Amino acid sequence: MEPFYIVKDTTNFTVIERSVATRGFGGKQASGKEVEKVVGYYSSFGNAVNRIAKEKFYQNEGEYQTIQGYINTWKEVKDGMESMLNKLEI
Repeated sequence: MEPFYIVKDTTNFTVIERSVATRGFGGKQASGKEVEKVVGYYSSFGNAVNRIAKEKFYQNEGEYQTIQGYINTWKEVKDGMESMLNKLEI
């Protein structure tokens, strides 16, 4: 799931993305500091995992020759996330 992870509190699940800062304050070059960005808040673990699957899919910057290629790429990401959940028996 890297660079994403899920945090649970008493009311929801928070999806967070880790990244390395490439720009510093005022547009200056960053020192490579690791930063965390909240992607969203979700009422169920399944919804949080689904969001991570979508984010992983959107990170694929490839171009698609056909709609079927696009669908196949989405299916690969979704199947990978479902496989992980099945191992956890969730």
